[in-house]
Amino acid sequence: MTYPSSFRCKVLSVRKKEGLTITQAAAHFCVGIASVTRWVKNPNPKQTRNKPVTKIDMIALALMCRRSRTPIKPNGLVDQV
Repeated sequence: MTYPSSFRCKVLSVRKKEGLTITQAAAHFCVGIASVTRWVKNPNPKQTRNKPVTKIDMIALALMCRRSRTPIKPNGLVDQV
């Protein structure tokens, strides 16, 4: 997930203002520690991707879920069993 620049700047601003560690800032804003670490180095989101898009075969996923008896909701989400 890509967070907007404004959110990244807010996280970094609060971190600096309140003297938080990267771990504390990540926990405060419910984001990953690696994300905050990356934002400290470069707060601007990348404009390109260095890997190809991964497409999920929905039919294969449905078959796999049926075999494992995991119900799938109409929106594509899987219920916990």
